[in-house]
Formats: sequence, structure tokens, C-alpha cells
Amino acid sequence: MTNLFVGAGLRFLIIFLVGGGWAYRHLKVRKKTEEQEEDFSNYPINEQGQYPWEWDIDNSPERISKNAKPYKRKVGIRSRRW
Repeated sequence: MTNLFVGAGLRFLIIFLVGGGWAYRHLKVRKKTEEQEEDFSNYPINEQGQYPWEWDIDNSPERISKNAKPYKRKVGIRSRRW
């Protein structure tokens, strides 16, 4: 009977330590992200007041050249390949 209680106490201790470690890391990351500001002073701004990732937003099909290779997704399981 005592082995049953020791096992239960050990399980409770492990769950408590894992949960406490997760909560500590979770709150620490949240605090760090709340303190961190977005600083865009390192990026140049053009005449229209746009950042570099806003300059070229034209994604029309006319921009793709006729001899461009098609995009092939290479992630995932590759079965039956040697």
C-alpha cells in the first residue's frame, strides 16, 4: 500500500515541476515580448514613406517570365523514392 502512495506522490511532484517550469517560461517570454518595441529606425524610407518590404507589392501574373520554372513543393514525405 505504501508503494502506491509513493508512486502517486512522485507523479504529482513530476507534474508539478513540469507545470511550474512551463508557467515560468511562458510568463518570462510574455514579459520579454511586452517590453520589446518594434524599432524600424535601421530601415530606409523612400519618398512615399514606405519601408523596403512595402516598395514592391506588385504580384500580378504579368511579372512572371515565360521561361520561369514552376514552383515545386519539396517538403513532406517522399515515399517510394530511392
